Amino acid sequence: MNTKKERNIWLDVIRVISIIMIMFYHFYDLHSILPTYNGMFSHGYLWVEMLFILSGFFILDSLRNSDTFGVFVKKKLVRLTPALVICSLLTYLCLILFETSNPYGESHSFYDFIVSIFYVSPDLVNKVFGTKVKYINGGYWFLWVEILFYIFAAIVYYINNEHFFRNFFIFSVLSFLIYYVVYRIAANCLTTNKLGLPFDSSVYKDVLSWCTIFHYFKFSVFFLIGILLRQLKSKKGKISLRNVLLSLIVAVMLFASKW
Repeated sequence: MNTKKERNIWLDVIRVISIIMIMFYHFYDLHSILPTYNGMFSHGYLWVEMLFILSGFFILDSLRNSDTFGVFVKKKLVRLTPALVICSLLTYLCLILFETSNPYGESHSFYDFIVSIFYVSPDLVNKVFGTKVKYINGGYWFLWVEILFYIFAAIVYYINNEHFFRNFFIFSVLSFLIYYVVYRIAANCLTTNKLGLPFDSSVYKDVLSWCTIFHYFKFSVFFLIGILLRQLKSKKGKISLRNVLLSLIVAVMLFASKW
């Protein structure tokens, strides 16, 4: 059997399992219908992070198969958009036609349906235009994180593709560090303010809202794990001091991201 084909099959299996676990977590009332399996599916959200790792693992191959930034973006949109529009439309139609108790009020709004198919955070739209739109379903939040990853990775790659791994690793570590420090300072000032900084709650709340919009940086460590695994694979599992140090940095980021 072809090694590449075998690898793809197993990674696709992980993808399918991840998607199923996430679907059960979001849409199935397991507590009342299948209480025996409630514990397993109640942690289905963790599989989103597995999808982020897989995205990081495959990103270099996707970039190498695209000559320009525009070609890369076009390929991603062609692959993702049909499924996104179809799933969003089905969600919207089914819930406005058959759902009466209205626990998913956002799924009944045409404006929320529209914003959900454009790969943009509703929070960002609201911030810029003063609207009050939301995702058609809360589970759509991960798409914005994925899109930001594609954009940042593509920019770094097409600036200097020969040193993509080094440059993206540096970018990820620095951006995560800045995000983490800014978030922690703002959160601290709104609670204990042990740092003794000038207090203006509106400013710190605004900072936290921007952190929420760009929470890609909180999850960037999972994409970085995938990229690191891809790098180690290309080195045929060769362990070096450099790779050990990089792995330790990723481990620290992973620990910090769970604040």
